[in-house]
Amino acid sequence: MEKKYITYGLLTILVILTATYISFNGKVRLRIDDDKAVFYVNDSRWLISGIQQDRLFSGSKIVDRIRNTIERNNYTSNGLRTEYRSTGYENGETILHKWTFDPYAPNVENFPVEEEICISNAKGKYYRYSVKRLKDTGEKRKLIGETEVSFGYNMKINFEEGYSWAWIGWPYGKDSFAVQYKIKSNEECFNIRLFDPPPPEGFNATIIQLSDIGKVIEVYKNGINVQNITGDNFTI
Repeated sequence: MEKKYITYGLLTILVILTATYISFNGKVRLRIDDDKAVFYVNDSRWLISGIQQDRLFSGSKIVDRIRNTIERNNYTSNGLRTEYRSTGYENGETILHKWTFDPYAPNVENFPVEEEICISNAKGKYYRYSVKRLKDTGEKRKLIGETEVSFGYNMKINFEEGYSWAWIGWPYGKDSFAVQYKIKSNEECFNIRLFDPPPPEGFNATIIQLSDIGKVIEVYKNGINVQNITGDNFTI
């Protein structure tokens, strides 16, 4: 399988036929597939900390994707790198999901700096943003008026007001979050961001990083590189 590596500031980007991987400084990683986005954190090894999916509904009926319309691509503007996925749906609707990164921002909470979902030709329908495989979700509960939730592995989701409903633990299992919005125009965008802010002050972390294209294992303690070890090639 052909692989294309790009190093852009603190970002390492791997593009393969089925997915795009964006890694930040050996700390966090986002994998963009045709049907989902997977967030990873490095806790001595790469661990899934959230799997995000987009869904479109007409009333209670899901609107189907058209697989051969799906496009993953990217562009750079004003020094920011945007990875996007465009998906067509059965009645001519489109969801354009964009993740924007500042490749020179040293703070992990800026990975990504923005996540935006723009929906076309779907007025009157409903958009649902969901994340599963979350850690430490607690009890199932309906959210009222909240626009920020936090989970294990320091994961956080920020989302807009005006939702129809939002739940933790429903409808995709006890380890899930979902928020749904009514689409009020034929061109509408929502800013919802899944990200990994830094741990509380005083947190003592050791991170072991395997380089994407080398044989170096880098060991960090609280962000400081303390050891390099020769190891096997790392395969994402």
